[in-house]
Amino acid sequence: LKLIQGEEIMKKILPFSLIVIATLILAACGSPRSDSQIEPAFGGAAPAAAPEAAYDAIPMATAGVAVENAQSSGGVQAAAVERIVIQNADLAIVVKDVETRMREIEVMTQQMGGFVVSSNLYQSYTNSYVEVPEAQVVIRVPAEILEDALKKIKADVVEVRTETRSGQDVTAEYVDLKSRLVNYEAAEKQLNDIMETASDTEDVVNIFNQLVYYREQIELVKGQMKYYEEAAALSAITITI
Repeated sequence: LKLIQGEEIMKKILPFSLIVIATLILAACGSPRSDSQIEPAFGGAAPAAAPEAAYDAIPMATAGVAVENAQSSGGVQAAAVERIVIQNADLAIVVKDVETRMREIEVMTQQMGGFVVSSNLYQSYTNSYVEVPEAQVVIRVPAEILEDALKKIKADVVEVRTETRSGQDVTAEYVDLKSRLVNYEAAEKQLNDIMETASDTEDVVNIFNQLVYYREQIELVKGQMKYYEEAAALSAITITI
């Protein structure tokens, strides 16, 4: 009995899924685009590796988000590609007054349009067991002024023990998320259109369940995209004093 009921439910859900997929395929066929504008469909590989070719033609950005216009082989301008680069830095410095320098860094961060993520002042010991103060501050500043922030932090210090810069290019991941978002929103629109004409209660419930799934995926994708955008716009600096 459970097997029969399961088959009947699948017969109800399957037509709606096929309608949505068929509609998306027809829409894609009916609106020709240039190769540089084709985005990979959700769940499949990118066609002809068009996005990757565009990335190779764009120089690496020094920080944050850089927008470049890629040119196709025929001289036709392709769609603008946002290069998303997350840049962070780690510093270990020695100063005369640890607490004062920590407060100065916090004030500097706010003046530069950033914010303090965390700050911690504590006591440590040298190799000869002498008690000394230490601090750790994590700040975020606009990516375009990362270099200026580092110069100000290192100004008038006794010693810069370590300095590490790191960069992560997440352009490919961001473009993939953008493609998924387009497909999810198209599927949601098609299901909404079908919902308006559905009359059977069971059909309405099945469509509603699919809508809930796609709306959840849309929110997840938007959240990940927002994370990449904010992480690229504001560079993190971890300072050990």
